[in-house]
Amino acid sequence: EIVNQGRVGTMPVSARTIFTLEGDAKEYAGMPHHPGRVLTSHVLFKGAQLGAALGTAFGVGTGILGFQVGVPRAAGYGMLAGVPLGALMLASKAKVMDEDGVIDRGYRIAHNDGQRTVDTLAATGFALGLALSRKAPFGLSGAATGMVLGMMSYP
Repeated sequence: EIVNQGRVGTMPVSARTIFTLEGDAKEYAGMPHHPGRVLTSHVLFKGAQLGAALGTAFGVGTGILGFQVGVPRAAGYGMLAGVPLGALMLASKAKVMDEDGVIDRGYRIAHNDGQRTVDTLAATGFALGLALSRKAPFGLSGAATGMVLGMMSYP
């Protein structure tokens, strides 16, 4: 039985509920005010990271086989494909997660130092790659390549 914010039940949350869910900062020290937003941004960003990494691997693999796909371009398209994939994963997980589970995951993500370091490196690489990119639509190829390089720089 789940007791949270005056409600009792075991119903799963919807994707919309995840995004608007508020944590009880009075009950737990260091609780994010909106743990559902922490979870949502985490899953979407991880989807982008996964897509960029898979795109990079695809670009390297096709280059080894002699095809001219280009690693940055493949990484950019992979990153673009990864974001909706992350959204689908979040919607799928929302069907089996209750509010306490969302609050717990948001808290754990916010306090995982290794996770925060990887995300900071990836976001820094993304921003630098975007700023330095002169090609492709909106510089996404450079941004995705920078994101992958940022993730790879994790010690």
